[in-house]
Amino acid sequence: LFRDIRESFKEKLREAKSEQMKLELNNQVVTRQRDKFISKCESLKKAIEEIERRNAEVTKAIRDKDEETMQLMNETIEMRRYSNKIRCEKDDMQVRLNEIRSMHKNE
Repeated sequence: LFRDIRESFKEKLREAKSEQMKLELNNQVVTRQRDKFISKCESLKKAIEEIERRNAEVTKAIRDKDEETMQLMNETIEMRRYSNKIRCEKDDMQVRLNEIRSMHKNE
């Protein structure tokens, strides 16, 4: 009876050790997978940070270009105003010149 109990105990002990080894191997696999997952997450986080940094640079460049475009448009409007003013002055001078010529012809 004791021999049967001892054999049964030894068998259960072998099964427990075998199960423990399986669990330890499984734990190692899970740990490696977790470490790989953490590494990928860190890589993705760095990539996201880089994308956000580049996005901020592009946004600033666009804003700067928009400001530059607005400045050029304002300068263009000013140039047109100045050109129209000069054209009006030229027309006024032409009218005066014609009046002076007309006066000289009448004399």
